[in-house]
Amino acid sequence: MGKHTKRRMSYLPKVAAGAAPFALLLAGPATGWAATGPDLPIDHHNEHSFQHGFDKDIKPIQTPDAVGYTAFVKGFVDAMNKDTYTGDLGGAKVAAEQAQAAKGTADTADTTTAGLSGVDSTAYAKGLLAGSESQKYAVGHGPYGIAHTSDEAGRVAADGNRDLHVTPTGRVSGSEVGTTDLAGSRANTEGARFGDGAALTSNQQSAGVTDDRGEAFEFDPVAGTLDTATQEAHQVVADNSMSHAVNKGGNSVSSDNSESIGTDLDRYAGFSGSKDGHAHGVVKEGANAKAARSSTQGVTFGDLAGGTVASDQGARGSFSGVLDAERNQDGSATVVAGGNGSGELKQAHAVGGNLGPLSAAAASAQEGSVDSANHSATTVSPAGKVDSAEKSLTTGKFSDETSGSLGIDKVVSVSGSAKTTVDTAVGATQSTKDSKPGAPEVTRDASVKHDNDLQVGLLGQKPVGGGVSVDGLKVTPHVD
Repeated sequence: MGKHTKRRMSYLPKVAAGAAPFALLLAGPATGWAATGPDLPIDHHNEHSFQHGFDKDIKPIQTPDAVGYTAFVKGFVDAMNKDTYTGDLGGAKVAAEQAQAAKGTADTADTTTAGLSGVDSTAYAKGLLAGSESQKYAVGHGPYGIAHTSDEAGRVAADGNRDLHVTPTGRVSGSEVGTTDLAGSRANTEGARFGDGAALTSNQQSAGVTDDRGEAFEFDPVAGTLDTATQEAHQVVADNSMSHAVNKGGNSVSSDNSESIGTDLDRYAGFSGSKDGHAHGVVKEGANAKAARSSTQGVTFGDLAGGTVASDQGARGSFSGVLDAERNQDGSATVVAGGNGSGELKQAHAVGGNLGPLSAAAASAQEGSVDSANHSATTVSPAGKVDSAEKSLTTGKFSDETSGSLGIDKVVSVSGSAKTTVDTAVGATQSTKDSKPGAPEVTRDASVKHDNDLQVGLLGQKPVGGGVSVDGLKVTPHVD
């Protein structure tokens, strides 16, 4: 379905966003932008739709062994609207578009039966809500033009499942799982052309959150056992980027930047026990986080000269741990614990350029990281005596590297680099026997390495050179 109308010039809509009209901008006026007449220059076209549905029912279940029912509810809605405007205003070609869309769904069901095998019940529920909006416009007149687009979108979804079972002997088991997901994004782009020049700028953002959770259990009064488990996970991500560029007569300036972050967390807990005195419990947890940033700027002056500057930074961290405890039928108990952690920071910078036949570049990079791990196990006898063992290890690494080069076309080139690396490690162990602790043992290690290198090339031939490597107290010269 749709509607086609013509409006006066004063009706021009105020819009600011959309998909990608730059083909119209850079390629010139589209053939569809024909003039509609001197008195009614603006052509308007509308498309829209709306659909929805709903259904529900309860159905009986009857078999030779069981009776029950199934109930469900379903519904959806789907709508969209799109307006398009085109026209010729005194030689200026105009095009604009605005669109919206929304969608929603819901679906639930529940089934329950009772019979010779016991009682069973299952259910699920799903839901989704999503929406989007886009806007764009373009105006062109001869060698000049402007364009703009923007897009926005978002969604939220949920999904859950549940089941329960009871046997005639009284054993009960069940589980439940649920997931939620949220996401959103936004993008904007603006462009302009002026004679043999053009400018473009854009930015994008997005974010998302996800949560998962699950539980399960089983209890048997006849066997005297109980089992439970719970698990959950959470995640958050977000990013942002921007770009800018201007070009005029073969000369250009550009800039790009981006940032991103992300975190996630996982947990698990489980327990099992029996009437004979055995019990076992486990708890696990893990987490990660990271962030990054990068930027690049560049400039060119035709084939004569140009330059670029770039930088990157990043960081990450993680942790995981476990606690495992068990009691045996004889009264003894064992506890095992462990954990791991790590972190890293790094950055890099680079600059380079050319002026006619002359070229130069320089770069530097630094990186540091730390990793740690520990593990322990303890056993307690029925008499109360304790045996244990514990160990840990921590390592670290740092590196720093710089490099540079100079050249004159294919006549001569000179390049050099220097890198320093430091490594460290610390370890420790300790044990206990019959409740008597032993002496701890500690080990330490460290190393430093340094490399220098220089290369020279003439008339496009393979570069030659050499350098020096220093590893601790060992010095090694080399020639390439």
